Amino acid sequence: MKEKITLEYPVNSTAGSLFARLSTASGLRGWFADDVKTEGERGFVFFWGKVSQRAVLEAKKANRYIRFRWADVHGPEGCFGFRIFSSELTGELSLEVTDYAEPEDREDLIFLWNTNIKRLRHNLGAG
Repeated sequence: MKEKITLEYPVNSTAGSLFARLSTASGLRGWFADDVKTEGERGFVFFWGKVSQRAVLEAKKANRYIRFRWADVHGPEGCFGFRIFSSELTGELSLEVTDYAEPEDREDLIFLWNTNIKRLRHNLGAG
C-alpha cells in the first residue's frame, strides 16, 4: 500500500508566479515534465521522452493549491498536489508537495521531487 509523502520547500517567488508554474501546461513544462499538453478544461498529458501519462485536475484555488489525479489510478493514492503558503515563522513563501509512493520507492520519490523543485526554482529565476 502506498504511503502519503509531504515535502516542503522554501521558494523565492510570488504566489502568483509560482501558481502559474504549477497550474498551466506552459508552467509545468520544463521542470515537471519535458512537455505538457491540455485536454479540455481539466485534462493534462505529461510527456517524459517517449512516455506519456494523463492526469485530471481535481481541485484548485488560485495562488493557494492545486491537486491532480493520474487518470489510470483511482483513490487518493493516485493524487499529487501542491500547496502554497507563507511560513508563520519567517514569512517566506513555501511550497508543499504531496505525493504517494510504495514504501520501497519513498527515497526515489523524494529524490525526484528534490530534483524537480530545483528545476522549478531555476525556472522561476530563484536559484
